[in-house]
Amino acid sequence: MNDEKSISNGQFTDLKENLKTEQFKTFSQSIFSLKAISIILIILYHIGYWFRDLRSYNNQFIRLVFDFGNIGVDLFVFLSGMLLIFNILYRNKENISWIEWYKRRIIRIFPALWIMLFTIIVFYAFVLNSQFGLDVLLINLSGLQGIPIINPHFSSIHFIYWFITLILSCYLLFPLIFIAIKKNFKISFYVGCILFILFILIYDFFYFSVINLANFVFKIEINEIFLQYYIPRYFGFYFGTLFGYWIGKDRAKNLGFLFEKKVGVTSLIFLMITFGIYSIIHMIERHHVGAKYYERFIIFPLITIFFIIFFIYFFNTWLKTNKYLIFLGKNSFELYLSHHIINIIIRFIFFTLFSIPETLYFYLLLITPIFLIITPCFAYILNYTIVFLTDKKQYHKYIIIFALSLFVNTFIAMFLNFEFDILLTLVIYSPILLILILIYLRRQNEIDIPA
Repeated sequence: MNDEKSISNGQFTDLKENLKTEQFKTFSQSIFSLKAISIILIILYHIGYWFRDLRSYNNQFIRLVFDFGNIGVDLFVFLSGMLLIFNILYRNKENISWIEWYKRRIIRIFPALWIMLFTIIVFYAFVLNSQFGLDVLLINLSGLQGIPIINPHFSSIHFIYWFITLILSCYLLFPLIFIAIKKNFKISFYVGCILFILFILIYDFFYFSVINLANFVFKIEINEIFLQYYIPRYFGFYFGTLFGYWIGKDRAKNLGFLFEKKVGVTSLIFLMITFGIYSIIHMIERHHVGAKYYERFIIFPLITIFFIIFFIYFFNTWLKTNKYLIFLGKNSFELYLSHHIINIIIRFIFFTLFSIPETLYFYLLLITPIFLIITPCFAYILNYTIVFLTDKKQYHKYIIIFALSLFVNTFIAMFLNFEFDILLTLVIYSPILLILILIYLRRQNEIDIPA
């Protein structure tokens, strides 16, 4: 009788574990699909800029469709926070080595960024005859060129890479956020909500205070536009970590809850309501100065939350839709890095070399189809190359040392407002790189010495 009971309990445990595994598999596929939607929206937003005639077109609906793609960045940031904390909880790691955690983040981000920057620089130098100073090059290679300060060294080689600075700064904050949430989830949630509401109410005072404090205390001039790009997304990242923690603490219960029909329908209703409000605000944006503020700081965060909850339910219900999006989701970072420069190269080939008239007709029938074919293929090749390189652990130390040297160089340059020439840049950067190499070699020698 006891044997039958133990077998029965064992079968129940296996069933429960299989359920958790199946739910997690479905959830993972949903996240890849959400990443795919995010990058599709970002590309759609940028296509709106490339279709200059189309964006200036009087049809409000067409402008609305393209401009809505801007929410793709908010989705990416929210998903990043959610996945970072969820993956830690899923692996049940009590003692986290944050040094190792940061190493993995560096290895994931920088090889792809460096390859793309090298491609862009070669194209600009040999085809467009544009050159960049060594100081600007090193700062862009650090991924920190989007730091919101006005400084000649912080000019972007490729403007859309400001997102790299945003995500790196989120990584810097993540350990503190994780510790706070783990210590007391409810207080962290309430504090986040209170700070977000206060920020909305006093955002003019906030920006004025930050800009003046940086100017008078640190003698740094803040770029207000960049600051407005970042601050709302920090809140999105924070709430993403809260959402990921809530899911990860009780996967079976909370994933099951997200997969319920009532949750999917409710989130869809709120998504439609918030999108309707966004549409109204977007239409009056040209005539009301404050409309953009409500769109960016209130409506987009709400749409992001309802969007993600609904599509987690949707992709669980309609599993077959995942297989069409997972490929894009797995290559979403590479798609982000490559899509804009691929468009520039295609336009150069057809409009400059072949002298095809730069009209909306050719954009739609020629450029766009070629762009949509080449970009995913290039992203896949880039992803495959990065995986091949980073699988070789002997390269990791070189990637990390180079990245750290670039970080230190960038923070030094941040406080030096005078012009750099090549010699001065080398005088500053070379000792930094040398010191880091010596520290690493000494550490390796200490490890290799037998006890």
